[in-house]
Amino acid sequence: MYLDSELRKKKIKTWRRQEWVKLVVNGKTITNYIVDFVTVHRDGREEYIEMKGAFTPAAVIKIKLFKALFPNRKYTLVRSKG
Repeated sequence: MYLDSELRKKKIKTWRRQEWVKLVVNGKTITNYIVDFVTVHRDGREEYIEMKGAFTPAAVIKIKLFKALFPNRKYTLVRSKG
């Protein structure tokens, strides 16, 4: 609902849910990472947004791999309470 609100206010251009990102190292796909949301800002920049409550060991590795492979992509981690 928050992203729809930002869209109506024209703060973002659009947003997508559950974007699949291949994590490839030395030409080999190691795993896929499903990012919760991708927002496209008005200037065309994309922001990858992950909502996390608890961190599994696999999630920690995938986040680290994503950040290492795509250092120029804006990545926001939102920790949910509970």
